[in-house]
Amino acid sequence: MYVSTVVTAGASVGSMLAVAWSLRSLSRQVRAATKQAEVGAEATKAASYLALAQMFVHMDEFFADRPDLRARIYGSHQGEESGEDLERHRTEAAAEMTIDVVDAGISNLTQLSDSAIMPVWEAWFRHFTRSPAVREFWESHREWYGPETVDFIDRAMRMATPEPATGVAVETTERAAN
Repeated sequence: MYVSTVVTAGASVGSMLAVAWSLRSLSRQVRAATKQAEVGAEATKAASYLALAQMFVHMDEFFADRPDLRARIYGSHQGEESGEDLERHRTEAAAEMTIDVVDAGISNLTQLSDSAIMPVWEAWFRHFTRSPAVREFWESHREWYGPETVDFIDRAMRMATPEPATGVAVETTERAAN
């Protein structure tokens, strides 16, 4: 009887250890599946935002090709537009497109947590901060954009300030410090 009790107890302990091992393994699998689901959700979110950003850029292109329509849609049309007015609308559309591309890039780089490419992206955009049209568009419409884009563009704009005589931005010493 004693041997049978010991064998039964040993089998029970062995079974409990097997159950504990199985639960531990199951726990690891659940954590891995949860992480995979989170990564998938972030990728879906990034893809959705990219698709939306592409729609904005296509809309910008549409208006750049049709400055007279842009004037009407944006509410600044007051009768017949002169050639100079149409060129201004075309320039504003190009400035908006530049900002929208930066916005899409910032959002995707943020979603992808790709901080290594951010300095390259900033250096590329800093070139556009020299444009009076881009600067004017940004000053007039910065509330259209999210906080990451606002912080990024504001920092880039501070690094290149316009020369008083020409309105063309030049690099400042703050850039050299970064």
